[in-house]
Amino acid sequence: MNGMTLTRRQFLARAGGLAAAAPLAGWAAASDGAALVRPAQLAARLKRGDRPAIFQVGFDVLFRAAHIPGAEYAGPASRPEGLAMLRQALQKLPRDRAVVLYCGCCPWVKCPNIHPAAAEVRRLGMRDVELLYLRTSFAQDWVRAGFPTAGRDIQQKA
Repeated sequence: MNGMTLTRRQFLARAGGLAAAAPLAGWAAASDGAALVRPAQLAARLKRGDRPAIFQVGFDVLFRAAHIPGAEYAGPASRPEGLAMLRQALQKLPRDRAVVLYCGCCPWVKCPNIHPAAAEVRRLGMRDVELLYLRTSFAQDWVRAGFPTAGRDIQQKA
């Protein structure tokens, strides 16, 4: 680029990445080898019948309340027992299986679970890993956006 140095934000903007939605926050995830996927993108894929293995790596109370249909609860990745649950769930999958991880317990930049989960999945040799970018929370960025949702709280309101 004619000797010009780009900031991460500029690079992502020029590459069509998530710079506007996640200034610098997604960079760590991308550099860990996992791509980011926006809620609308994942919802569209699910609607088309594309079914990656989806794991919620947050807290069980949130999963029981509401989760993506077909998602499997894999434990809070911020805790050793959560990472063990995730490892156990992934052992049954081929290494080239598409995997989507999400938490949504809190704002993306503060989430204690998503980055440890991404690192663990990559350490295990999974090659097709995406992180669902929930900027605010699962409730705000998925449920309130109207994307397909399952769970106790959802069933009670139906």
